[in-house]
Amino acid sequence: KMEPLEVERLGSWLGKRMDVHCTSVGKSLIAHLPDAHLDRLIAEHQLQKHNENTIVSVGKLKDHLARIRKLGYAIDNEENEIGIRCIGVPVFDGHGQTAGSISLSGTVRQILLYDVPLHFRKAQRTSFEISQLLSEERPSHSLMRLPSKEDASTPVEG
Repeated sequence: KMEPLEVERLGSWLGKRMDVHCTSVGKSLIAHLPDAHLDRLIAEHQLQKHNENTIVSVGKLKDHLARIRKLGYAIDNEENEIGIRCIGVPVFDGHGQTAGSISLSGTVRQILLYDVPLHFRKAQRTSFEISQLLSEERPSHSLMRLPSKEDASTPVEG
């Protein structure tokens, strides 16, 4: 985690536990789970409301996760914490399985919705490089491709 040089600080720290349904890292991870695993996870942990922007409907969350799979990134648009926006991108191993996630986080003034596609492309390139390092050979999974400008033209909104 790298803190910004500006005065405003994010309310997170290394090792902080956060709900997966309202964070970009969490959503980018659970978007690729099998349905049965996702349903079990939701049943065990529920969809707790953090504020008025938090997704608390299972149907809405599943629709949101389908869009994340299509676009290749997740966004936390003030769903976990008011005033904070994050972009999460999954990291895949050589078998196309989700191995982790990376994110960019900032205030809503630092990460404008207009700029999400640009930030996504940068994060996706980094994710792709990490994925290559995790596999013995270049990943061949269909999700392992560098994004085109068309892929990232419309931000996912919470």
